[in-house]
Amino acid sequence: ELSGFKSNTDQQEGFWNAIRRQINTHDLDDTERLCAIALIKRLFPHMIEEATGARFSDEQRFWPSTAFLAAVPWLKQVDQNSEWKNKAQIHLQQALQCGYSESERHAASAVAIPWATADGPIWFSSAIRRDEPGGTGTNKERKPVVEQLLKSLCNASKDPRSAAEQTKAPVPYYALLLMDGDDMGRLGQTLGEPGKLSECLGDFSSKVEGVVREQDGRTIYAGGDDVMAILPAANVLDAAETLRSEYQNAFALKNVSAEAATISAAIVYAHWKYPLRLVLQTAHQLLDNVAKDQTGRDSIAIASIFGSGLNAVWSVPWDVYHGTIADGKSQSVALTSILHRFESADLENAVDPPFNASFLYLLRERFGGLLNDVRDQPGLYAKFAPDDDTKTSDLLLDLAHSEYRRRMKDKARQQTDREITKERIEELMSLSRRWTRRSHGEGQRVIQCERNTFSFDGWRIARLIKQIQDGKVNDND
Repeated sequence: ELSGFKSNTDQQEGFWNAIRRQINTHDLDDTERLCAIALIKRLFPHMIEEATGARFSDEQRFWPSTAFLAAVPWLKQVDQNSEWKNKAQIHLQQALQCGYSESERHAASAVAIPWATADGPIWFSSAIRRDEPGGTGTNKERKPVVEQLLKSLCNASKDPRSAAEQTKAPVPYYALLLMDGDDMGRLGQTLGEPGKLSECLGDFSSKVEGVVREQDGRTIYAGGDDVMAILPAANVLDAAETLRSEYQNAFALKNVSAEAATISAAIVYAHWKYPLRLVLQTAHQLLDNVAKDQTGRDSIAIASIFGSGLNAVWSVPWDVYHGTIADGKSQSVALTSILHRFESADLENAVDPPFNASFLYLLRERFGGLLNDVRDQPGLYAKFAPDDDTKTSDLLLDLAHSEYRRRMKDKARQQTDREITKERIEELMSLSRRWTRRSHGEGQRVIQCERNTFSFDGWRIARLIKQIQDGKVNDND
């Protein structure tokens, strides 16, 4: 620690307050006490011009907070309606008067909502209740301020486009995306000349920034076959798919097939308050250990992190994600094509009941009674004996199918063929099985479905993505 004073003393506090007064308040948190090296790294972007004559661009110096990034899709909706935008701007001005700052000025301009300049947390009730600007005041002194801000946020969250001005708050999640090319040594041998590999990777890298920017994200790095970016949660899947296509297109120019030029991805959905350091750590483990090693490369691995930590991990080969693979009795289903079934509404006796929370919870309870080894831990699968896989998997399917039909309206149940509803449940069950890509003969890799496995994580991930798309994720983390 740089000051040399004992911890939690007036001398140490005075030392860091003096530094804080000379710099941007967002560069040094009230609770931070850094060593010399850490402080140099923290302030280097501000001093580089004086030290070397070079200068970081504003975009390089000013990064969006994770809270702002999470709020971007909602803010863009607000921006499209003048009445809604006016209410949001009133809330923003009140937040500035109550001690919040305009830390998102550059980030807001980058995503074409230049008026949304205030600190990202002002758009979330949980942050306002925590009242960071009032850290030096008493709860009694700041209580009226907090209550007024909560009131103005509530008003700003009422969607004037709906008949009853329903509350529509921003989703409190953002996404971290990691991507890495597979089997680069083999790919280099396929191309023959080392220069060709560099050309392909250079072509791909040049496209990354544009793709991420199009989805309102920020590229942390893009070099060779590696990508790291942060994006709004609702946009990350499109970004990952587009980047995969750009990677394969770059190699197609050198006559390398899409089957040979593959890239794996890891996506972590995280609450904006969760430590970014731990999100990064999770993403690297997800890419290296899950997408590549466990699933077998050319795969996508998705995880969700709530306030309590890792909640779910689901990983499949890209072809399974797109629903283009069948393995015996198991047919993969495209994740995006089944999301509409994970409607959050509780629709008992519906014509076409959704895979909502109550339905999934009931199956979790029923399946738990059948599977002694139901490993309800992120990334782990229950596994029953291979010689019993057909019997047990069919039993789980039949149980889920029966419960699904029980939830239908009587008339719809009578008029809808059982094979049709069974197909819907088979799609649901495909998300619960382990799919991997394994070596099969010399130079061949085959996708396999392990029907004797079961996990709830695929359902959890699908439901979260649906909630994010619909803007129905509560800020209660």
